[in-house]
Amino acid sequence: MHHRIFIFIIGALFAAIAVVFSFFPRPAFSELERRDLSRFPEFSIDALIDGSFMEAVSSWFSDSEPFRDELMTASMQVRHLMSYHPGDDEDAVTFHGNGTVAMDDDDTDEIDDLAAAAPVQVAVAVDSLAAARVVSSADSSAVTPVASGSGEGVPVPPSGVAPGIPQLVADDGQPYVPAVEENAKLGNSGIIIVGSGDNVRALMAYGGSPKSGRRYASTLNLYKETFGPSVNIYSMVVPLATEYYCPEKARKTTRPIFPVIKAINDSLRGVVPVDAYGALAAHVDEPIFFRTDHHWAPLGAYYAAQDFAKKAGVPFLPLESYEADTIHRFVGTMYGYSKDISVKKAPEDFIYYKPKGVDYQTTYVIYHLNENFHIVSETKPFKSSYFKKFSDGASGAYCTFMGGDQCLVKVETSTKNGRKLVILKDSYGNAVPSFLFGSFEEVHVIDFRYFTRNIVDYVRDNGITDMLFVHNIFNVSGSAASSAYRRFLTQKSAHTSSPSHTSASPAKPASAVADTVPAETKPALSDSLPPLPPVEPFVLDTLPSSVEILPDTIPTEL
Repeated sequence: MHHRIFIFIIGALFAAIAVVFSFFPRPAFSELERRDLSRFPEFSIDALIDGSFMEAVSSWFSDSEPFRDELMTASMQVRHLMSYHPGDDEDAVTFHGNGTVAMDDDDTDEIDDLAAAAPVQVAVAVDSLAAARVVSSADSSAVTPVASGSGEGVPVPPSGVAPGIPQLVADDGQPYVPAVEENAKLGNSGIIIVGSGDNVRALMAYGGSPKSGRRYASTLNLYKETFGPSVNIYSMVVPLATEYYCPEKARKTTRPIFPVIKAINDSLRGVVPVDAYGALAAHVDEPIFFRTDHHWAPLGAYYAAQDFAKKAGVPFLPLESYEADTIHRFVGTMYGYSKDISVKKAPEDFIYYKPKGVDYQTTYVIYHLNENFHIVSETKPFKSSYFKKFSDGASGAYCTFMGGDQCLVKVETSTKNGRKLVILKDSYGNAVPSFLFGSFEEVHVIDFRYFTRNIVDYVRDNGITDMLFVHNIFNVSGSAASSAYRRFLTQKSAHTSSPSHTSASPAKPASAVADTVPAETKPALSDSLPPLPPVEPFVLDTLPSSVEILPDTIPTEL
């Protein structure tokens, strides 16, 4: 009798699973992993014969199972409850290590020498730690690519690249996929979780050396040689939160950032360095970095922009001249990267600042990308708001600024001083422009991953007087940004449209211009997490026994 009951229960369980997997709706997007899930492939005889169709079906079936996020969250919750947390909760340190922090042997002495010259480390107690998809309420797949100079939709093959549009290529000659490259840096470095409860903070480990920024410095020097005295050029290298908030017992899991920034600044010739490192260090008791996101907070960008304005000799609005808006219950990218349930349980406020007393209007050109993140077309210039409104709990709140990275932006302000600034940046740079509307007559914003024009022509045609490079330490340590900027100097402009000439009846894809974004909306590409490439096991020199190590917790498919 008992055997029959057992068989019945097991049979019912398998039947229930079969019904769920066969008939329940399958998600197309994972909010937890912040990425599009696999879709059912298109059928073709050739794909069936070579086996790729069935392989794609298998990938779709396993990647888009019903209740995926809920099941993964439950799994993380159980794993968290079963894990051992040594030491006091407030001093708890968990390391999600799945990468290798590699460095040449001859770099070690150089780091030690430079570290000795670093400013005194600011001590912060652990217990006191406080899209390229543009965001929209519409499905991005519904957006029809628009050719420049035409309001008509131009069909572009999903895997195709529009002729004549420059594409970013890595040093090995392979196409550069922006988000994959960004996320690979995170996965290869590891994530440190410190604190507990509402004070949990997720930190990125860094593995660069002073040598890693030399190519970036030489590229900026090349820009200074190209533009000469007619354009002032500045470099703002932004450190990670790890530099200020990593507890001493976890320092062996990361490497110092100050020596790398110092080496870059020492190598600049005619380029003015902005001291973002010092500006942030002076305000570590304030929320200058997010606890749950890999970006810095707008307040941190404000203090760095203040130092830039001082170096540039332009006026700068005090913080009292801004209206603070808050998005509550924000949990950023580090939850998806770490898969650590404690990060999800520690939401924070996303506070951003809108300038008062200065008028400004924003003109956009939006780039359309295929599934490989290659530019296939762009819109005509159109006007829209600079700040996008997100609901409480929205995980893509960092796209409040300009809606993300996939655009070319021009902001015209009521400031009249003849100074026109172009910011060349990664996603860290998104938080900077709005603090400079009271400092420059125009502020142009270019993302190094998405730009189809010749930068020399762009600077000339728009009367640019100042050029600011804003990058986090990962991008100045790698080669992709430097390669892109070198290409900008010589590439031919793919389109004639420019933010300088606003269309009277612009094509406005819903995904590009939505000013209000609900919490459940897909995040922009700057925050999306496509699959990571395989990474090597993390190598530690010595690690205190009180640090909990959770290997293999950074997923290879985010």
